[in-house]
Amino acid sequence: MNCRGLGTYFLNLKAVAGLPSLMTFGLGGNADEAENMPEAELKKLLAKRISAFAKRNISPNEFKMYRTKWRGDQNFQGVYAYGSVTTKT
Repeated sequence: MNCRGLGTYFLNLKAVAGLPSLMTFGLGGNADEAENMPEAELKKLLAKRISAFAKRNISPNEFKMYRTKWRGDQNFQGVYAYGSVTTKT
């Protein structure tokens, strides 16, 4: 399984909305990998990625993970968004 690029960018929701959470995305082929990866394996990968910027070893047991599967959802089959140059929110 090629996990290069999966879980390498995080959005700090505390800074944006006051919620003590991080959000990451699986884009393109990584979306398929993330959706098909067993939860324990994905959580272990994300703990490794978070450890890199937290500058300490983060255990998968230290956080909860909520995963959506938009790519495989028949009502979405992937989601696309576009913010124009003039977007304010």
